[in-house]
Amino acid sequence: MDGQEFSDRAVMALNKNKLAWAEGEIIKSMNHVGKMLKEIHDKAYWKNGEYDSFEDYCRKRWDMGKSRSYQLLQAENTKLMLSDITKGDLNKSTIVETLNASKLIELSKVEPAQAIEIVVEASKDGKPTAKKIRERLPKNVKDRIVTADTVNPVAQPWPDNPSEVLKNTCPSCGHSF
Repeated sequence: MDGQEFSDRAVMALNKNKLAWAEGEIIKSMNHVGKMLKEIHDKAYWKNGEYDSFEDYCRKRWDMGKSRSYQLLQAENTKLMLSDITKGDLNKSTIVETLNASKLIELSKVEPAQAIEIVVEASKDGKPTAKKIRERLPKNVKDRIVTADTVNPVAQPWPDNPSEVLKNTCPSCGHSF
């Protein structure tokens, strides 16, 4: 191997590492949107006199429709739920931490224990993708569309203690699930 070939390989390896880092930052940023929307929704920060509802806030402030805003809330709720049940299992909790909103929305269509099984199975041949997860969903939920009106009961807004029994109405805005 000559010096140029070694240099090219080193640059490619460095670029691969930088790409992985940058992609990780993007995932963190995307996941942070759901986390912050959940905070704004659950703590009713949007109630400042400028907005009539959480949906109105998302539409006017972020140009985000009702369905998308509730999909992101559901994704965050699902992540909290899955994180809660995978505590103590480093492999599973690490997988859960890397899931983005599209993957979490797919997983929100099933019960948490089944969601964990699906994501572990989808991870066996590389990174779990939303497509791999969707392919492993039971047929009766695969085509379920997640909207504000069809939020899966397992992904309702969580109280401070996720182990508590959940209500069917959002305490902040009164939205029924």
